[in-house]
This record gives sequence, structure tokens and C-alpha cells, in this order.
Amino acid sequence: EIRNTIAAKEEAHNLGVREALTRQIVLLITHDDNFRDPWGEQVCFTKEGHYFPPLSFPEIQGHNVVSSSPSKKIHNFLINQYKITTTSQEASLLIGFDLKQQ
Repeated sequence: EIRNTIAAKEEAHNLGVREALTRQIVLLITHDDNFRDPWGEQVCFTKEGHYFPPLSFPEIQGHNVVSSSPSKKIHNFLINQYKITTTSQEASLLIGFDLKQQ
């Protein structure tokens, strides 16, 4: 149910979040600017506009692991949904992975 809500409300060009939602397991973490640098470009630009790709997250020992930051709207929805206390400097990250190779 939460995945469907995220998919319906997330910005269309956030391909990373959409990809993470297709995995068997989706984790939500919050972080501040002391978190490690991303493993790839966070924003890609084309003639048609920009998009946010899925990024590798090698800390998770799963299959088809991808990560992406949701929009501020989805971040607020998730922290309210799960009653997570954050500071204004924290962001959220969705990490999706499969338990076995598909």
C-alpha cells in the first residue's frame, strides 16, 4: 500500500525511487550531510530534461540493490507515516533489493 502511494505521488523523473519500489525489499533510512558521497551521478541531464537515476548501494548484501532519494513531498509523507523524528538537515533514502537473483 505504501509503495503504491509513493509511486502515485513521486515525481515522474525520479527513476531511482521508481526502480527501488520494484524490488522485494525496500528500506527507508534517514541521513545528514555526513553520510558518504553517492556512488554515481545523482542527476542526469538530457535534451528532454533531467532525471534522478537509481544508484548503487554496495553496503547491502542483496541482489539488484539500488538506492535513490525521494522528493521532499515523499520524504515528508514517509517520516510522518512512520513517525520518524528528523532534523531539518536530514534527508531520506530508499534502498531496494531482492533476496535472490531474479
